[in-house]
Amino acid sequence: MDYKPITEENKLDWISWLQDQMNILNGKQEIKSDNKIFESPDGDVANAKDLVGNLLATLSNKTITIN
Repeated sequence: MDYKPITEENKLDWISWLQDQMNILNGKQEIKSDNKIFESPDGDVANAKDLVGNLLATLSNKTITIN
């Protein structure tokens, strides 16, 4: 998947998604053996790729590809 820098056009969508994730994570114990980081139909790996890809694309101002 290709990730492009976060722009003003999609910034509010990212803020909304991150707020949802914050609500899911709030109050969860930080236990090393608990591997379920995100609760979504896409799963942990897909969400981790989205977070890493979009943040790296934004910070580097380059399109990032993660397979």
